[in-house]
Amino acid sequence: KKEIQSSHGIFKSLLMTEQNAHIFIDEFGNTALNVNKEGTFSHFVYCSVIINSNDSEKAENVRQKLSKDFRLGTVIKSKNIKEKDFNKRLKILTQLKESLDFSIDVLVIDKAKLQESTGLKHKQVFYKYFQNLFVKKYNERYENFSIWADKVGESFALELQEYVRIESISPTLFHPDRFFFISDDVEQEKRIQLADIIAGSLGKIFCTSHSNPRGQDIYDILHSRMSVEFFPYLTNINEIKAFNL
Repeated sequence: KKEIQSSHGIFKSLLMTEQNAHIFIDEFGNTALNVNKEGTFSHFVYCSVIINSNDSEKAENVRQKLSKDFRLGTVIKSKNIKEKDFNKRLKILTQLKESLDFSIDVLVIDKAKLQESTGLKHKQVFYKYFQNLFVKKYNERYENFSIWADKVGESFALELQEYVRIESISPTLFHPDRFFFISDDVEQEKRIQLADIIAGSLGKIFCTSHSNPRGQDIYDILHSRMSVEFFPYLTNINEIKAFNL
């Protein structure tokens, strides 16, 4: 894969691969668009951790070892790693990178630039729009894939799952094995926890309201595995204004 630098981020040229990808998605931030309110996140960060399906069992073994080695308990949560334990975070990311072959796909949403869209002010609309935007591209990248996204609210989970399956996932006669699931990362799909620790760490780089002065240290560990896109820098502003559901 060839990496190219862009003023908008780091992108990788990707041709469709025969790899059967297993993709785990989590996020950093909230959907509130009033970014001037104290405590509101300036950016919303989607993160996917992508592995070959052949490495699925290994990914779970790596998750368990991280939990044991760093005394994280049975569940790996980025929010449970305090700022005073930043070095511990770096060690976790380093061990994860060294133990598992994966790539990271990132979408950074600048919420301050979404003020013109009344529709996106609604949490459910926000999630539908950006989940669709984030996962649709995998139809062009992988012949077959299974996606597990972390659950966002009990009542909304099934509605979001069905929406993304209909609008974003495109099985074909020749590529029928394309799946999308909203899953709880504790009771259902624990490997989403790997996306949780990475998403929470990348938030300290890309979310200016919650950035960490040592964000560069995180970037130095993960950048070689990472492709990043920013929204709405590459999107026509009229497209955003029109999204007023």
